[in-house]
Amino acid sequence: MARGGIWHISVLVYAIFGFHMNTAQIFIGDSNTPGILYASLPEPRDDTYIMDTRFTLIRLSENRGIDGIDYDPENEMVYWNDFSGSQISRIQLDGTNQEVIISTSSPHSIALDLVNGKIYWTMYNDKAISRANLDGSSVEELFKYTSFAQPTSILVDPVSGFLLWSTRLVNQVVKATLNATNEEVVRPIYAEGMFNEECADDTTRLFYYTEKTKLGVTNLDGSSNRIIKVFSEKTMGSSLSKYGSKLFWSAQSRSPSFTLTGLINEYDMKSSTLTIHNSTVTLLNGDELVINPLTTRIISHTPYNEPVAIEGCPDNIVVNIDENASNASSISWTEPGLNSWSSCPTMVFQGTGTNEGDFSLGITELSYRASDAAGNTDDCQFSVTVRRSSADETLPPTTGQPTTGQPTTGQPTTGQPSGSTALVTSCSSVLLVLCIALFLIVLK
Repeated sequence: MARGGIWHISVLVYAIFGFHMNTAQIFIGDSNTPGILYASLPEPRDDTYIMDTRFTLIRLSENRGIDGIDYDPENEMVYWNDFSGSQISRIQLDGTNQEVIISTSSPHSIALDLVNGKIYWTMYNDKAISRANLDGSSVEELFKYTSFAQPTSILVDPVSGFLLWSTRLVNQVVKATLNATNEEVVRPIYAEGMFNEECADDTTRLFYYTEKTKLGVTNLDGSSNRIIKVFSEKTMGSSLSKYGSKLFWSAQSRSPSFTLTGLINEYDMKSSTLTIHNSTVTLLNGDELVINPLTTRIISHTPYNEPVAIEGCPDNIVVNIDENASNASSISWTEPGLNSWSSCPTMVFQGTGTNEGDFSLGITELSYRASDAAGNTDDCQFSVTVRRSSADETLPPTTGQPTTGQPTTGQPTTGQPSGSTALVTSCSSVLLVLCIALFLIVLK
């Protein structure tokens, strides 16, 4: 990113969020209480043990659904949408000033544009995208599908000036202007949950949850799409968020009586592990509260400005094979990860062979290279050595590395005279010459 671009965004964010710009908060919509739970995340930035944080509960005055959450940190105001109640509401963090700001059909998801003072939402049954002022005034319908479609998740990036929304049935992730014009399809998928991440090079990448089993990421032009993880068990997912190296979303299962039960899923991109959190949280006073979390949202302006670093580089691997074998099969290692706070990092595997693949007799040099959007890189090297069980077996040579059973530069070779042996031989030859000369002198 050009320096001017960084400065523009930094000033803009500071102007909007003031002292809140470097803080992060997690919000959970609980249908049991009902209420909204929130907590500040650890400072300095730390993406471990987030769900062990102690929460504050905002109790709601009526039995309302909480299907989506967004937050205005400058005014400490929480917004949420109630799909079945056909309304969008807001409340102060201290639990005061609760009010319904918009009555609208089937609001599925909301997104705040705090630069322009707007709120956007999707209308699931009306096939539309709408917008209003933050107080609910000046409602306008921006876009409507003519075919049978159901828009669900919505995101807004007021700095770059675009909207993103996902639509069922037509199965599309759509990018458009803030007026919902000039629509273009980013990916031909239905994303149940989405999260967009701004990168240091002025690009944006989109994380998504799709087909009730898959986590993926793509650039907004549709390039570099890859599946991060495929889960064996199907769950409905929504309200995807990212903090550090962790992805969070609410996973919902529906009972035979159509009752939704929510869990909070946490996927660690470093260790490639999924943690399913139980439905109990701890409040500030130490009390435990059993919740039904139908939506989870992390609001963060924490900077991702560390240089990329590879963590957990594999150790060198040595494998012995039988005398008659020519290769070793299913050689595996634990994949390395990347540090939590670099900007949009990627990592590629370099070298011949694959993890859990076959390796031939000899030494194979392997490596990973990581890079981030700020132009930083990091490398990790290791080797796989396949040798026969006999100790004196000579391996095929490998460029740049000494081979087991072969000499290293500057060292004596087995079967050839060493430096000390050569010296003794040379001295014996000199004595013989001196003796002959002395014998000849005596004869004279």
